[in-house]
Amino acid sequence: MIKYDKLKNIDNEETYFDFKCTECSADGLKKDVFNIKPIGKSWKPDYTNNSDIKNLQFRKSLDALPTLRGAIELTIKEGCTPTNLSICCNSCNSEVNYYEKINISDIRKWMNKHLAKYMDLRKRD
Repeated sequence: MIKYDKLKNIDNEETYFDFKCTECSADGLKKDVFNIKPIGKSWKPDYTNNSDIKNLQFRKSLDALPTLRGAIELTIKEGCTPTNLSICCNSCNSEVNYYEKINISDIRKWMNKHLAKYMDLRKRD
């Protein structure tokens, strides 16, 4: 009973970032409004063929990197905070400041609209 009494007056409702630009109120789920990039994660360009790179070690390390979609998914698994995910608004050219939690389903909707599921179409050995 004591545990529940301590938690009685705590507001446990979580607030989420609503995917709207804080400067111009543009809807970030529309096509080409937001650019989302992970901070601190490397990714390879989509649709690249690295067969022309002669340095084998560099080619293998570049092939091992995830695509942009994979890097964003890794960041989502770690938890979306303002320190590991950069959101830029294309309509007002400003960085979107968000201090609340990001709804993961909104990021997945954004990725499905902007990034193809399987962009790496190269033949694997």
